[in-house]
Amino acid sequence: MANRISEDTSDMKQNLLQKYFWGIFICCAALFSASATAQTFSAPTAQSVKAAIQNSTDYLVKATLPSGQFVYIINLNPNFGMIDSYNIVRHGGAMYGLGLSYENAQQPTVLDALERSCKWLFSKQIKPIPGNDKLLGIWETPTKEHPQMISTGDLGLGLVGIMSLEKIKPGSVPLDNLQRIGDALLWMQKPDGSFQTAYYPDKSTFDTSYEVLYYPGEAALGLTMLYEKDHDQRWLQAAAKALAFLVKSRKDATEVPPDHWAMIATHELLANYDTLKNPPVTRDQLLEHARQVCRSLMQDQQPPSSGKVAGSFSPDGFTTPTATRMEGLIAALGFLPADDPLRPQIRACVNAGIAFLISAQVTSASHIGAIPHTVINKPNDGSKSNFVFNVYASQVRIDYVQHALAAFVKYQELLSAK
Repeated sequence: MANRISEDTSDMKQNLLQKYFWGIFICCAALFSASATAQTFSAPTAQSVKAAIQNSTDYLVKATLPSGQFVYIINLNPNFGMIDSYNIVRHGGAMYGLGLSYENAQQPTVLDALERSCKWLFSKQIKPIPGNDKLLGIWETPTKEHPQMISTGDLGLGLVGIMSLEKIKPGSVPLDNLQRIGDALLWMQKPDGSFQTAYYPDKSTFDTSYEVLYYPGEAALGLTMLYEKDHDQRWLQAAAKALAFLVKSRKDATEVPPDHWAMIATHELLANYDTLKNPPVTRDQLLEHARQVCRSLMQDQQPPSSGKVAGSFSPDGFTTPTATRMEGLIAALGFLPADDPLRPQIRACVNAGIAFLISAQVTSASHIGAIPHTVINKPNDGSKSNFVFNVYASQVRIDYVQHALAAFVKYQELLSAK
């Protein structure tokens, strides 16, 4: 019996020792894993961010033709062609990106490109709306389906682009023209704060068949920027109504869309909130809506073990969904309270996302600063789906670069604010 007790005691000691050493091993493994994660998702250096800003700025400037129109799309793979199209919403977005770059570093070539792009917009796409001649519409380029169209996105982001120039070089555009574009946006806005998606001048009808997620945020941002120019309450009130509609329509929703433009617009609106005479939405409501959207923006980020796509938001490594999420999350960091529990999670997510975008950027001389559609290619197995994926994978559209550039600039501001 004594021998059995002795054996049991010895076994217990051995088991305890095994558990002790396994515990140490597991802790060391966890620490190693955490260290690897931190190394993989460490915050990009200020130097790498500065280089990324310059690279994508150079791309946008080079892509601005002497006429002021942008080279809308290229394909890094010379074996693949491009779709012949042009989108005015993205023209306005590219102007916004140039404006942010110029504010970051006052380079004359950037201002020159921004001025050319604004002149092109006014000479080619901005004209009165028939039957409403006091309103200036920003017209979309004609398509087979819609030879004449004015969308809320054209007006909203077009105004953002124009105001980006006006912010840098006041008086570049007559105030009356800016206000007539603002009035066109108010004409597109419904009483509940939402917007008509599009208007067809040749048919004198609004399109009610579809909605575009980003249009309200783009419109709210443009209107708020216009308010900062002339301090007319109409613009700020309309912007607040637009965001109030989003707040109320998404209240208590279990899922909300990753609406980055709403976050950028919220940041701008809150900076002017104290001057709003009749707020249709409270600060707390705007903050709670922002938390909802931020949770959505952070979903599906790929882990450090994902290789080339780590830090993106898709197993296929798409770049622009990452860039837009970074824009929205960084904007939210600009207005969420300092003690908000979401801030550390957002900061970690942003560090990883920006690192992914920097790794995705083309750094070769011929296409420096380009951001391809995705960072991976699928096997050339003869399947149509993989072939189509690879055709699009190497495309670089002007908005891919603009969104990444905006994210880089805002991230640099975040680093500087530490």
